Amino acid sequence: MRSRKDRRQALRFTKNARFAITEGGKPRPPKIGDVAVRWSWELPSDPSSVTVIKDAAGRYFASFVVHTSQDETLPPVASEVGIDVGLRHFAVLSDGRKIDNPRFLRRAERRLKKAQQALSRTAKGSNNRKKAVVKVARAHARVADARRDFTHKLSTRILRENCEDEGVPLRASA
Repeated sequence: MRSRKDRRQALRFTKNARFAITEGGKPRPPKIGDVAVRWSWELPSDPSSVTVIKDAAGRYFASFVVHTSQDETLPPVASEVGIDVGLRHFAVLSDGRKIDNPRFLRRAERRLKKAQQALSRTAKGSNNRKKAVVKVARAHARVADARRDFTHKLSTRILRENCEDEGVPLRASA
């Protein structure tokens, strides 16, 4: 699983590799043992495979492949909203509401600047350089996570505001 464009380390385990989830809800990859995990939601069924990814900031993520029995689509709704993504405002909705641009990078700029300066002063190939690279990666990851969180929360809020009128649930499964 190598790519020139993606530098993350990844490892895939399948059912044939004796990957399992314990009774306590912990993943148990082969030759590693039980792994502590923070679940973002419950799995609807037993996973057929899991991919463990280590990003540049040194964080690990597990991605599970599961089979779901139902494919439910949401019913059509009467209300619609148009979204114009721009430069001056993050988004302008068709009903006239304007959503300002979040300034995530500007807040984290000082920490990022110091980390990059410390990185540039280290000798190539040294252990301190490796530590400095991880520090810069963590600073970038914090900004990326904040941006992703903002867009997810905003899109969910817009959906809820425009679907609640008709009593349409946002999630088909409970």
